[in-house]
Amino acid sequence: MKIGKKLLVFIVALMLAVASAYAATTVYWTRTLPGQSFTVHGISAELFVPTAQAYHDKTVATGLTNEQVALSIYAENFYVLWLNMSYTTDCPSGLIVTVTGQYYAYYLSQSGSVPTISSVGSAFPMVFSNQTIDKTKLMYYAPTQNNDPKVGGLLMLTFAIDTEGVMLPGNYAVSYTFEMGHTD
Repeated sequence: MKIGKKLLVFIVALMLAVASAYAATTVYWTRTLPGQSFTVHGISAELFVPTAQAYHDKTVATGLTNEQVALSIYAENFYVLWLNMSYTTDCPSGLIVTVTGQYYAYYLSQSGSVPTISSVGSAFPMVFSNQTIDKTKLMYYAPTQNNDPKVGGLLMLTFAIDTEGVMLPGNYAVSYTFEMGHTD
């Protein structure tokens, strides 16, 4: 026999020996642990009355207060989020609505009893379509002790209505819609 054939016979014999040893293996014990439970939120957020106490108490806004509303996120599953805002009005034409955003940090006062918010960075103009927002500055958290280093976040939205372009006198109303989604 040539060396190549001897090598081939040896490899086949070795493969058969390994396969038969594996086939003869008997499993005497096995165990499966239950997996972890988890929830995918998508985005869970709320609009609050724009005060520190309302944020602390989770007081949901039913309208604007002093032309403002506060947005905070309870939970989300995305890296980058966007905010869409839109409005509807019965005003015939010429109405201009602008929105300014300002991030705020929520914490307890040094005494530990007074909810407090303070601005983070500068105010910025918001756009009504696909405004990218910094979710790290929006995550809801309400500390219970004044020495808690973790702070909550919110985005204060301030609305301004310019009626100079409205040519027909009358009483009108504006309704706002807020939507959040994620950017791939």
